[in-house]
Order: sequence, then structure tokens, then C-alpha cells
Amino acid sequence: MFTIHNLGYQGLFWHYDMHLTGWAGSYFTPDGLEYYGKINLMKGGLLYADILTTVSQTYSAEIQTKEYAAWFRRRHAISQQRFIWDCEWR
Repeated sequence: MFTIHNLGYQGLFWHYDMHLTGWAGSYFTPDGLEYYGKINLMKGGLLYADILTTVSQTYSAEIQTKEYAAWFRRRHAISQQRFIWDCEWR
């Protein structure tokens, strides 16, 4: 599970720090953690998590709007199938 708190803070790091993640270098590709030559940990969470959650129903609804979600998918090349939202708050 990966919980999105704020899409604006994505955890960008030098690619030289890849060894610090403990992940194989094969994950550092445009289809994986790589984002314009940097490691993007949020992109990794979105790609590899089984379930995506947000901090509130309101934020979940906001980032799923057609405009917002389309912008984010274009920016990170994440397909619609990866957007699995758990919005059942208790």
C-alpha cells in the first residue's frame, strides 16, 4: 500500500543514490523509478504498490479529476490501470 499525502513532494534524488534504496539498478528506467535522470520515489510507489490510498476522501477526489489525473499520468507515464483508489474511509 502507498499513501499519497501531497503529489507536489515526490522524493526526487540523484541517480547516484540508487544504491542507497536497496533496489536493483534495473529499476532505474523510464518505466520504473527514473524521472528526467533522477530517482522519483513517489513514482515508484505509484507503480509498484498494490493499493493506493490518500490522506482524505477530499484529496482522493481532487487528484482523480480528469484534468489533474491526466496531467499526472502524462508527466509520469503511469497508465490508468495503476490508479486503484481505496476511498472507503471509516
